[in-house]
Amino acid sequence: EIYADITPSFDRIYAKTVNIALIIFGAFAALYATLFLSAFRADRAIAEWQKTVADNNRKLTESEARLWTTINSALDAVISIDAESRLIGFNPAAEAMFGWRRAEVIGRTMTELMIPERHRSNHQNGIDRYIKTGETHILNRRIEITALRRDGTEFPIELTITPIRESDRVTFTAYL
Repeated sequence: EIYADITPSFDRIYAKTVNIALIIFGAFAALYATLFLSAFRADRAIAEWQKTVADNNRKLTESEARLWTTINSALDAVISIDAESRLIGFNPAAEAMFGWRRAEVIGRTMTELMIPERHRSNHQNGIDRYIKTGETHILNRRIEITALRRDGTEFPIELTITPIRESDRVTFTAYL
């Protein structure tokens, strides 16, 4: 009987504690469900992004293969160099024209292999000027000049050179 006055208070406290526990449990359940749904959505978004990247890579690979097929089947010689005049592209028509195989020339300087001695300084000065100032005398025009075959003989060519800027890098492609 001593505690008879307190019993209703304990019941109220117990009921409030249960209610608070249920509210906290509900809040955690809602938070967990929200996190689970967010993670599920993120996983789906990542999967879709990965599929898009894979599709784009496949399309890029196919496009690059078509481009190289086109360049390699061209009747004109197509030669590409970097800013240091190192050969980075050399199609079969260039092989036939100059007498060098692609594997023999890639990475070597075009100056030493294909440009007659009297034109070499003009070639390098032209590259340097274009890189420093953007000024050009022969780029994007058709000119007639001579080139050097593997056996050392000079021969006349009709040449067009186009610069290609890719962010901070410049390459040059020649069509003969």
